Amino acid sequence: MTLQERIELLQSYSQCNSLNNKELSNYAYHTLINQEFMPLYTSSTEVFITLAITLLGLSVAFREKVLGQSGRLKITKILLLIWFFLSFAIASGIFYLYAAPKHIEMRFQCDYYAPLGIWPGHVYGMCTISLILGIFLLFILMVNQAKKVKTN
Repeated sequence: MTLQERIELLQSYSQCNSLNNKELSNYAYHTLINQEFMPLYTSSTEVFITLAITLLGLSVAFREKVLGQSGRLKITKILLLIWFFLSFAIASGIFYLYAAPKHIEMRFQCDYYAPLGIWPGHVYGMCTISLILGIFLLFILMVNQAKKVKTN
């Protein structure tokens, strides 16, 4: 869809009637750009969710499968933090996969939409940061577990 076609379509929406031609042109340009880049964000969020799910499994399996230890898993504060951050990355990623396209869809109709009052970009940032923190803490946990096995 060209920019001019987008402007003509936007003019048919009642929410867009109050915008002048310059505002409408600017708005049409930004919605067009957002729709071009949205697949990049949603595909990376899908990768973040898959990675977080895999790391949740690794946080439990590493001790047994890699280090060869058996017995009950000791739940520590760092392990609980890892589970919290990775679970938060999964939940915020799933919310982002809903909120971002919905936000773009509503912006296309000259209406701002932020589910629960949270902007999708902030949710994407929370997903990314919590995943990074979960990975960092998991790395620390795995190094500590490996050191304990080496000293025993």
